[in-house]
Amino acid sequence: MRLKCVIMTVILVTIPLHSQVYVGIGNIFDNLFNEPYEIAYALLDDGEIFSFTTKEDSRISASASFRKEFIKKYGYSMDRVILLIHSHTHGLNRFSVRDIIFLKKMRRYGFKGVYVLYYKPTNSFKVYDK
Repeated sequence: MRLKCVIMTVILVTIPLHSQVYVGIGNIFDNLFNEPYEIAYALLDDGEIFSFTTKEDSRISASASFRKEFIKKYGYSMDRVILLIHSHTHGLNRFSVRDIIFLKKMRRYGFKGVYVLYYKPTNSFKVYDK
């Protein structure tokens, strides 16, 4: 899946005694989580991104081992994944028991990155830090 271009506003700021600074403002979540079902992404250290969904309302029926093997099929190991992020479209605004079990399996497969939940109803996210 190729991601749509992020639409950003660019602001030119002139700082005395410095070069001009171009600042972009946008929301990456608008393009990643625009579907009415749960979706997950794995971002790798070279910028490659994999998306996973089964187009279900309250879960993604793709196991940790399936995702690991799919990423491996493209020549990557789990230690190259720097971010796992998934959405909840409604219901829990926190990590579910199933989410935590999934993370533990991914850790056993070598994932060392950041695990994030995006909660669509409030356009907010949580980082799992335990």
